[in-house]
Amino acid sequence: MENSNKVLEAIFNLFTDHLELLKIYLDKAIDILLRRDLYLVKKGLHERAISHRLAVYIEWLFGQWFDVDCEFNGNEGHESGRKIIENICFEYSKHNCKRFNCDNCHNEVSVYPDIIVHKRRVNKFKLLIIEVKKMNSSNTSEIEKDIYKLKQYTSQS
Repeated sequence: MENSNKVLEAIFNLFTDHLELLKIYLDKAIDILLRRDLYLVKKGLHERAISHRLAVYIEWLFGQWFDVDCEFNGNEGHESGRKIIENICFEYSKHNCKRFNCDNCHNEVSVYPDIIVHKRRVNKFKLLIIEVKKMNSSNTSEIEKDIYKLKQYTSQS
């Protein structure tokens, strides 16, 4: 088991030290998606359908080393076993929802990325975290929410 962890760490470091290599792999997965499943994009189907297919192609490329999951909310470091962002508020208006830190709000919110390339049960090896947005998505508050979520997801254990 220790040798497999060393190999995994070496592969993880290879990708994180050479981000252009990671980008080549991701670009390849996107290229496969567009060649095989352009229908999903052209018909404006839900982001989850597109995310799933992209995750399949990412798994083809990374699956021998890493786990590829959609909507994964696991976290070995939290007592609940879930990825949690603490002290998050939701401000609802008629047209949008914004998240921000505050004193008197929800203490915890479970979060999960659209796609994660990682090693399950090991928080250390989160290689890639992806939020998928369609180009016609003009809802900037949703994009801001995803950016905030990604920052929190990568900054907390």
